[in-house]
Amino acid sequence: GYLRTIAPMFAQFFILTPNGDTIILRDYRGENLKGSAEIFYQHIKIAKGDASPFFNVEGLHFAFTKQNGLYFVLTSKQNLSPSLSIELLTSLGKLFKDYCGILNEESIRKNFVLIYEILDESLDFGYPQSTSTEQLKMYVQEEPVLVDESTLSSFEKLMWMNSKKITSKASNKSIIQDAGAKNEIFVDLFESLTLLFNANGSILKLEINGTLQMKSFLRGNPEIIVGFNEYITLGRGVKNLGDINFHESLTVQEFSERELVISLFPPDGQFTALNYRMCPEDLQPPFRVIPYIDFPVPNSYYRIDFTVKIRGHFPKSVTALNTQIRFNVPNSTESVSFEYPNKEHAVEYNTSDKLVVWSLNSFVGQTEEVLLAKINVSEVPFDPISIKKEIGPVSLVFEMPMFNCSKIQ
Repeated sequence: GYLRTIAPMFAQFFILTPNGDTIILRDYRGENLKGSAEIFYQHIKIAKGDASPFFNVEGLHFAFTKQNGLYFVLTSKQNLSPSLSIELLTSLGKLFKDYCGILNEESIRKNFVLIYEILDESLDFGYPQSTSTEQLKMYVQEEPVLVDESTLSSFEKLMWMNSKKITSKASNKSIIQDAGAKNEIFVDLFESLTLLFNANGSILKLEINGTLQMKSFLRGNPEIIVGFNEYITLGRGVKNLGDINFHESLTVQEFSERELVISLFPPDGQFTALNYRMCPEDLQPPFRVIPYIDFPVPNSYYRIDFTVKIRGHFPKSVTALNTQIRFNVPNSTESVSFEYPNKEHAVEYNTSDKLVVWSLNSFVGQTEEVLLAKINVSEVPFDPISIKKEIGPVSLVFEMPMFNCSKIQ
């Protein structure tokens, strides 16, 4: 006998808004899967943001990703391959952005004919064919409708403001251009910083995961050379650049500690040139979080004051966006009230999860913010001081345009 492998097929692809409105729906198999979008959205609402990217409802398999606030969903009656499904959904999002210029609800609504044409060329009867922007250019004929700048999010708009650097404004355009368009390529560096502190403020874990992303509008696919600054060292150096993954179009023979140079023949549209991981030992964290616990009523442990102070150690010219500080309060908490000087920020308390979320829309460098949480508890353990262990840990997430911690350029 022999083993025959059957490529997985997808029944449907659809895009939903955060409110559950279906703006794109392509049925590839005609399997009469009515109401699948409603089933998906009801499952997401019940999960309250904690839904698995893969789930099954009455024999129908779902796989989804959330991109720019929109749900990209695949369905199938067969068991889905997780890696293939996520890769396909991510690649489709990049395709739509390459052709529409901007990936948001407004651009998809205005370019729905173009989106359907891309979907028909990318999948045939539910089987993936190609998600290469370069290959699909000769088959996709519909012209894109460009979206006005006013429909962008606040984060995207702020990325446009610094005219001294290459920003995302120029790259937010379609690869379908007039013959007189500029011959250019745009480069973006994205980094994700993971930091873990102990109670004394010492760093327990530090890791930077970076992505060098490019969007090419070059005609004829010429060779380009990219050089890096001295903040990269290979092997076990102080500024260690650990795991590196290169795009297939890159030539890396000259990429060494002496010659930090890569060459490539960039494909059309957006692509990831390389991914890297580094663990620098001399990194100055962009934020410092200082928590403090106090019992304001003498000889009583039923009232707890928890103060969280956050300081920005990055330049004044840089603004952190969508900053959130989260921490848990004791399980016996009856009520929580808050005091914070800056009323432009918002604080939410989830009673079921005993979770406090402090949201700061913008945070300017070299400044600090303070939050005081007044916690009232109904029960005190046998060892009253141990109730301190039920508070926290404190976590911080943020976005910071035009700034990277590794100083790679």
